[in-house]
Amino acid sequence: MSSPPVIRSLVQDDLKMVKYLIGLSEMGPLAVANNNAYFHPLTIAVWVALSSAMVQFMDLWPTTDGPLGIWGVLTPLPALAAFAVPIMFYFDWFHRPPFEEALHKAITAADMQDPLKHYALSSASGFYILEHKTMPIGLIALDASSIPHSPRAASKTKAGATAETAIIRHFFVEEQYRVAGVQSDLLEYAVSRAFAANSSPRPQRVRAINSSLESYKAVALRAAKFHPVSKWDSNEPQEWKVGVYGWRNHWIEITREEWNAKKK
Repeated sequence: MSSPPVIRSLVQDDLKMVKYLIGLSEMGPLAVANNNAYFHPLTIAVWVALSSAMVQFMDLWPTTDGPLGIWGVLTPLPALAAFAVPIMFYFDWFHRPPFEEALHKAITAADMQDPLKHYALSSASGFYILEHKTMPIGLIALDASSIPHSPRAASKTKAGATAETAIIRHFFVEEQYRVAGVQSDLLEYAVSRAFAANSSPRPQRVRAINSSLESYKAVALRAAKFHPVSKWDSNEPQEWKVGVYGWRNHWIEITREEWNAKKK
């Protein structure tokens, strides 16, 4: 009988694997953005129109009457491929820079300079590993410290500093395990511990980024009753779009009162 996944706290030996999983978390949406762009109706319409123009110009319409016989029905294929490859290359070229920038920010931010130290600053914070058969398959990092989220702030950390707004900095589960819904268990574990912590002050809300390119996270966050932020109080944008077709990212939250009411 297979053993169920377990959730535990981060330890020193996890640090290399954690950076790898964060890399997957930040770059995974790039593949989703590319695939969504490839099969967008507008992309297909442009591809068909350009290919048809080339077929017409070079007289590559399918036929069985020429020297190729039945294979003549394949004569449009070079025109189709000639435009498909540049279109695919363009989407990856356009999409990649913002995702690489997001990865760089995630890896160099204050919490990743020394994760064990940073997530011990407040008893409401926590960096948790989802493990299956001794292998890390996911993680969630909930940051309730009041330290600014920048590399320069890492040297100014003080234990016991707790913010009223806790932030889910990292949240990832490997793809083959998402169908089991373990991401919901991981989210529930981290948020419950944050609100139950005996810190001063206590976090009054937990916020996370909801991305239309990461549907498994979006489903888990909606199931946990996260909702759009009602009153935005940060200098960061509350909502932004990524990719050629403007996929939406935005901040969502759940308050302590809403969480407690949900648990009753």
